[in-house]
Amino acid sequence: LTLHNIRTHPARLGNNPLKWFYKQALIPALRQWTHIFTVNSRLAEWVYACGYAKDRVSVIGNGIHSFQVNDKISMPSWFKAAEPDCFQIIGVGNLVPQKGFDLLIKAVAALCAKSYNILLLIVGDGSERTSLSQLITKLGMQERIRLSGILPNDMVRSLYPHFDAFVLPSYSETFGIVYIEAMYAGLPVIGIRGEGISGLFDDGIEALYAKAEDPQDLADKILILIHNPQLRKTLGEASAKKVRERFMMKQVMDRVMEVYER
Repeated sequence: LTLHNIRTHPARLGNNPLKWFYKQALIPALRQWTHIFTVNSRLAEWVYACGYAKDRVSVIGNGIHSFQVNDKISMPSWFKAAEPDCFQIIGVGNLVPQKGFDLLIKAVAALCAKSYNILLLIVGDGSERTSLSQLITKLGMQERIRLSGILPNDMVRSLYPHFDAFVLPSYSETFGIVYIEAMYAGLPVIGIRGEGISGLFDDGIEALYAKAEDPQDLADKILILIHNPQLRKTLGEASAKKVRERFMMKQVMDRVMEVYER
């Protein structure tokens, strides 16, 4: 069995009428499997708490393919015209509440209000696009924050090296392939503690993690990157190394095959 999310965990079902059923059936159902793969350590801890032996659980993550940057794809003119000292951030994901883009917008707006020179590009589309656009206008950030809509994956991955940081404050994230795609490109990454790649990449060494749903703490983590260019470099190098060693598609498939061949 591969567990890719815990949306059916009773603690996350709220008032769902199926909550009682899942509460009764989920743990016995998990115990029927010979082996369980999870994509992050948080899911593994949940499986252990259900009484599952650790030697029957493997945290494998997700994998990406290698990529050659297309040099013909360049930054949008809006970013090209930025001052040399401008700190440029990119965030990528579906524009839905749990991705936390409203928190990122508020964090960037707060830093800009303190005279920090920042530009933010948010790539993606979804149900929150109108409300995020309205928030940008309300905060007077139209010249600092842009929503690009959906862009092709090869374009996004070619754009990553032009930015200073990747930030996705998703507070309900199982893994998030966009994190490791950005890491592959050498970008320092900020995520949310306990979510997504948290536990797979070490805090302060390979990534930075902010508190969930806390724009002030998120702003503090962005400030750390702004003030520490050497840290940006070391985070980017360390995470890129780990992605190439552990999270390329072939390596992930090899780890799955190794379990099946036992």
